Amino acid sequence: GTEQVITVLAPIWNEKPQIAKKVRVRVLQVLQFAKSKGWRTEALPTPKDLSGGLGRQPTGGNFEAMPYADVPAFLADQLGKDETVSRLALIFTILTAARSGEVRAADWSQIDLEARTWSRPPEVMKSKVKHVVTLNEAAVAVLERAKALFGGGGLIFPAVRGGKLSDMTLSKMMRAAGHSA
Repeated sequence: GTEQVITVLAPIWNEKPQIAKKVRVRVLQVLQFAKSKGWRTEALPTPKDLSGGLGRQPTGGNFEAMPYADVPAFLADQLGKDETVSRLALIFTILTAARSGEVRAADWSQIDLEARTWSRPPEVMKSKVKHVVTLNEAAVAVLERAKALFGGGGLIFPAVRGGKLSDMTLSKMMRAAGHSA
């Protein structure tokens, strides 16, 4: 019932709001399945009843964007520093206006340097639709540096210990540069 679901969600409702919402959805899916099989006859708790019994969650929000006028100076500063995998990934993200997850998953098989394109497959796109990006000279230069430093096969920006860069890598670079992300 509603009371039992609230009891389960209460410990994480305000501490981990995104996880709590996912747990709520999953619990309701299980209860709906049980009802469809005839194992449950009573009405399902509504999300509104559950939320009402748990109180307001803290509001989140997106990261604050860097003012557009500050981007050229920030990019120039980054270009003047050591060429680490995470710095090159950050620069490439800025130059292509891509999401960090798309850049972290970028593979050499998606790049056509001759045509100057980056074909991102549906599975890395938020919209789940293939997208082709035309690469400017600066983005191609970053790719050429990455190829020289890290090789031309597999991930373009591999983690130091192998595999994909973590989702916090670019945020850490922004914090280290004095910008919150």
